[in-house]
Amino acid sequence: MKSDTLHRLALLLFAIAATAAIGYTLIGSHAPGEVNVQRPLPAERIWIEISGEVVNPGKYKVNKHARICDVIYAAGGVTARADTGALVLDAIVSEGTVIKVPAVNEESNYDVIPRININTADADSLMLIPGIGEKLADRIIDYRKENGKFAAAEDLMKVDGIGETSFQKIKEYIITEELPK
Repeated sequence: MKSDTLHRLALLLFAIAATAAIGYTLIGSHAPGEVNVQRPLPAERIWIEISGEVVNPGKYKVNKHARICDVIYAAGGVTARADTGALVLDAIVSEGTVIKVPAVNEESNYDVIPRININTADADSLMLIPGIGEKLADRIIDYRKENGKFAAAEDLMKVDGIGETSFQKIKEYIITEELPK
């Protein structure tokens, strides 16, 4: 009988130890009284403008790397007249992008114009502007480092390789300050 009691006691101690080990693994290994909380970093937000066949056209602040479908959702969705077949819903938007959602049978083409802040953009972002290649993007960044921020979009013509003709082709794609908050 003594052996049977010892056997049961050993099983009970084993069960308690196993439960404690599982609890320790699930809760985590931290010091007593220390709480192990992981909070997500706040997402960087950017301004996007949407117009056309959406319920609530306007300017919206969305997470960086948001997609066109996210902006449409923020604007309350599309209207019954929207031509959603003309949209690239999974395209990622960038700061200053203007999205025009067309109506069915609308003559104008679907257009997303990225507006690039020439005072803050890196070379990859600058190369999103039609006509700006790697060398010209580097010149813009070098000019910015040497002379400070561009006060106006027209100041971009001070960069070697950008004249009046080039500027007229790209002016709708650039901004020099953050969009209003």
